[in-house]
Formats: sequence, C-alpha cells, structure tokens
Amino acid sequence: MDIPSTHWYTKPDTPIILLGDINKSMLEPLAAYMLGNIKEERIRRSPDWWDGIHWHYFPFFFRKYRDFMHIIDNPVFENKYDQITKINNLSQDIFARVEELNPGFDIYFTEVNYMSPGTSIKPHIDNMRGDVWWLNMTRRVHVPIITNSEAIMTCGDMSMSMEVGSVYEFHNRILHSGVNNGSGPRMHIVLDLVPTEYFDEFENYMVNVHWKNTKQVEPWWTK
Repeated sequence: MDIPSTHWYTKPDTPIILLGDINKSMLEPLAAYMLGNIKEERIRRSPDWWDGIHWHYFPFFFRKYRDFMHIIDNPVFENKYDQITKINNLSQDIFARVEELNPGFDIYFTEVNYMSPGTSIKPHIDNMRGDVWWLNMTRRVHVPIITNSEAIMTCGDMSMSMEVGSVYEFHNRILHSGVNNGSGPRMHIVLDLVPTEYFDEFENYMVNVHWKNTKQVEPWWTK
C-alpha cells in the first residue's frame, strides 16, 4: 500500500490562527488532575531540539487505538494506561469542542505538552527527519490548559502567549519555538486532525503499513 495522498489538508499561510473559544469549565478538571499527577521527565527524544524542557508525555490514539493501550509492549505507553484513560475521560468535552470548531475533521492524535518554568523549545520544524510523514497533512491544534503571560510560542513571524479559553491552529511545518519564562508551568493539549472523508484511508495505512514497517509499536491491534 502506497503512502496515502497528500491532498488531505494544506497548511494555512498564517502561522497561528485563533479558531474560537472554549468554556474554561471544560478545562478545569483536566488542569487539576494534571497538576496533581504530573511527573516531570527529561525528554529523551530529539535532544538537539530541546533546551531544558521537561514534560510528561501522554499520547493516546482514537477509535480502536486507545482501547488496546493496556496490552502495548512499548516504553512510550509503559505504566501509563490508567493515566491516559483518565485524561481521555476528562477531555471528552474538550475534544467535542475542538471538532465543533473544525467541521469536517476528526481528531486522530492527541498529547499533553508540558513545559516547566524556565524551559524552552529550540527552533525546529516538525518532521524534519521525514519519519512521521502524516504530520505534513494533518491540522495541528493547540488548546492551552494552564499557562502564563510569559509563556510564548513563536511560529514563523508570529509570537504570542496563547490564552486559556481559546483554541488555536498552529502551523507546525514552519520554524517554531517556545519559551516559558513565567513562574508557573505551561500546559497545552496538542491535537492532530484528519479530514473526515479521508480518515479511514489514513487509519488503514497506519494500521496495515506504517506501524508494522517502523516497528514503533507491535501489531497489538491484531491481539
């Protein structure tokens, strides 16, 4: 099976776009849980891109993927299934609002991205090495959960402190960076969305080709 067509989504010309608002009451339970359970970890992948960043990485996939996480033999998911499930359950209203603001798109991948005070993300372009091809054709969305006015994201020629209560599209295929000069943490939910009409094609490729070829995750979907 060839890599699916790249016409699913073309990134916008504007680096950061305000898509709309989100009720802060939807964010508060997740913020409280994360602050009570976060365990900061020095990031281990792509160290050349990061400068002192710490985060707790909670990846979780949609449709059939999340339900099989407890049997994945992979260090990314190790000992995190219960936490991922809790975060997923606390995020359902957030997900629904994000999809409402992105009609015709379904969420495929989500992570919680955490920056400690005094840390930064070096300027980089996602998928510079070309090993996560689908980042080129998905809509990237940021939902700030906890932040401060000195937590700044820069993308292309735009810099801003993303506000809690807002939802943003973010162009991750141009040079971008981040810094948290505030006294508190900065935490975003980061989501990748695929056009609904191409979602099954996308998922079939991921299941039947990409994961098996890269060996990033064992073929747990067959178990």
